[in-house]
Amino acid sequence: MESSGNKVLTIINEEIKLFESDVTGHAFKRLNSRLKVMKDNHDITPQEAANIENNINRTAAYNFNPSKSYGIMFGRFTINPNSSIRTEKHPSGVYYTIDIIGEGDSTGNEFWGIVRNNKLITAFLRKTVQRQTAHRGVKDKGLGVDYIIDNFDDFLQKIETAKREREQKELERRKQEAKTINIKGVWWVIDDANERIYKKNNPNTFVTFNNLIDYPEWDDNTKEEILKILTTQDKPVPEKEKEEN
Repeated sequence: MESSGNKVLTIINEEIKLFESDVTGHAFKRLNSRLKVMKDNHDITPQEAANIENNINRTAAYNFNPSKSYGIMFGRFTINPNSSIRTEKHPSGVYYTIDIIGEGDSTGNEFWGIVRNNKLITAFLRKTVQRQTAHRGVKDKGLGVDYIIDNFDDFLQKIETAKREREQKELERRKQEAKTINIKGVWWVIDDANERIYKKNNPNTFVTFNNLIDYPEWDDNTKEEILKILTTQDKPVPEKEKEEN
C-alpha cells in the first residue's frame, strides 16, 4: 500500500532536476491534489493550504517574462509531529521528508516551484533556513534562477509600483512635450509656474505671459498658437496605447 508520504508530493530533490517538456498543467494539478491530501491528513492546516493554493493559482495566471526564470515560494507550513509523513531532524528543526525513488529526498517546510519560459516545470520542498542560498546556482544548493519570489504580494506590488512610475514619467514627458513649441527653428518652453515662455537652450531669454501679445518678434499666428496651448494645457493629455509589460 502506498504510504501517505508518497501521496503528499511528487517532488524532485533539492538539486532540482528540470524537465524539458511543458508540464505546467500537470504540475499544477499534481500540486493541488497533493495539497488536498495533506490537508485531509492534517499534515497542513486549511489556512496554510489555502495560502499555498492561492499562490499556485496566481502563478498559473501570471504572464511571466519568458526570457527569465523564477523561483517561487508558494507557502510555508508547520510540521505536524503526529504526521504519518516521514520527518527528518536537522539542526534548524524537524521537516517532512519525502522519498523519491532514484531522486533522493526532498526535505523542508516550504513549497517552492520553478518557472522557466513562462511555464511551471517542477515543484519541491525546501527549508526556510535555505532562504539565503536561493539566489545561488544549483551546484551551490541554490535555485539557479534569475529571480526569487518569496512573497507573491510583494512581487505584484513591486510590478504595479514600477508600472505606475513608468506611466507617471510618460505622462510628465507628454505634458512637457505639449508645452514646448518650435518658433522659427527655436524651441521654446511654456513655464506655467513663472508665467513666461523661455528658450529651451537658454532659459534666461524669455517672454512673460503679460508681454506675449505685444512681443514684436512673433507674428500673430505664433501668438495665437501659444494662446491656444495656454488655454488647453490643463486638459487631460490623451493617453497613447498601453504597451505590454
